[in-house]
Amino acid sequence: MKSPQLNSAINYLRQQLNTNNDMPLPSVRKIASECGVALKTAHKAVVFLMMEGVICSRWGHGIYPTSAKSPSKKVNTYGIANNRRLKTDRIIEAIESDIINNVFKQGDKLPSLKILMSRYNTSYPTLHKVLQTLLKKNLVQNVGYSYYITRSKPQWKFKIGVICAVNDTGDLIIEKERERNFFRMLYMDADKYNLQLEMIGYRDWGRSPVFSYNSEETSKLIDDTDTIGYILVSWHIKDYMRCLNSLSLMKKPVSVWLEHSDGIPDQKELSRSGTVAFFDQSYSQQSGYDMGCFLLKLGHRKIAYISPFHGSAWSQQRLSGLRKAFDEAGIKNGIVDFTDKDFDNDWTFMDIVLAEKMLQKYLDSTRLKEDCKNFSPEKIDQILFNLNTIFRDNLIYNQSIKFLKEATLDSSVTVWVAANDLCAFLCLEYLKKNNYRVPHDISLVGFDNTFQSLKQGLTSYDFNTQGLVHGMIDYLLNPSGELYNNTSRVLHLSGKVIQRGSVKSIK
Repeated sequence: MKSPQLNSAINYLRQQLNTNNDMPLPSVRKIASECGVALKTAHKAVVFLMMEGVICSRWGHGIYPTSAKSPSKKVNTYGIANNRRLKTDRIIEAIESDIINNVFKQGDKLPSLKILMSRYNTSYPTLHKVLQTLLKKNLVQNVGYSYYITRSKPQWKFKIGVICAVNDTGDLIIEKERERNFFRMLYMDADKYNLQLEMIGYRDWGRSPVFSYNSEETSKLIDDTDTIGYILVSWHIKDYMRCLNSLSLMKKPVSVWLEHSDGIPDQKELSRSGTVAFFDQSYSQQSGYDMGCFLLKLGHRKIAYISPFHGSAWSQQRLSGLRKAFDEAGIKNGIVDFTDKDFDNDWTFMDIVLAEKMLQKYLDSTRLKEDCKNFSPEKIDQILFNLNTIFRDNLIYNQSIKFLKEATLDSSVTVWVAANDLCAFLCLEYLKKNNYRVPHDISLVGFDNTFQSLKQGLTSYDFNTQGLVHGMIDYLLNPSGELYNNTSRVLHLSGKVIQRGSVKSIK
């Protein structure tokens, strides 16, 4: 039977829920002050409503309604619907909240089981399960028939599955600088929000698709109840929508990093994809538009767009973004494109290098591996790959010479916009060979903001990988948030231009 004081505090909280169900609720101290009750009674009222599943309390975040769409401007690290939780989970949460609020302190002996059952309105079997879970979490210690608090701050650990391409030996395929930055930042954010990442390999080139867990392959994704959602990295995956269809069977939210030659899926594909948000850094017009606005502010009115990879959606979209910026500024014929639509990206050139075995004309790779037995085959393969990039870049350069010559003939052009940093460095080589000074004679900019662009002073567009990682994790933890409730379910992330010494203002 509840006391009048407890009823008063509970009713006060219910009124707060009815008046504004998206904002944080008053603190325990505020509840006690407003209702004229003891702190202990106010806390009991909070625990009572937590048992009902209508509110939740988390360390450092306060008390929130479980229906709140976005409890904080920060990433909602606890955005899993409490009304879907088992009663044991709610009691665990309530005990953890008591520990955080110093109702139970480190080293304290917990009350008897009878008192705990009364306090948390539960039965002995349920309480026994709760205590076993707390023992596994190392929150309590069992001494005889008693339980003692061993840690003052509970540790929550949600798991996220990260699906990414692997090679035939099961190693992750991570080649581009932006990929490396993504995974570094992903692990940093996971640690920040106390998340556990499980790397799950996926391979769909030349055979039936397979998933791999610690080198163990399976044709189906393993359903793990501890996993709250998945991140799908579309780089190097042949048919990422097929992989996404497998993920949709898990009935959990999925964040997709769109870095694929297929570009953004159409609405028909989106309608079949389930609870998913697509995060686009580079396949929209945004990066080209931002670069165009930046150059217009510097006074540039005539641009040469250079791309040996214009068979790709991303190159075409960057050009469209540039044109959009110039159209809005009322400048007609301000952009001249020098492009090649026969190639999608640098990998199409690398395929030619590998097929024609260009490196083998100068180096016996088999003998190299035999002479360097102390090193792993993977390390030797990486060295060989780096050597092959020389032939790749030379092939791209030779393929581009024709339209690079054409670009230099237009004296009204004041800046070259390269499709990416790789293309920009090849442009830089060509300009130096032909005695053009950058930026005195011609300005030069690129996209990707690679480390090489920093070393060589190239102005380049940064695709905001940190924002990408933050958004993908946020969606998995709070899939019902307002930010993700749009019909297209595609979020286009804005980056920014990093200005260095390769571009100048035009007076």
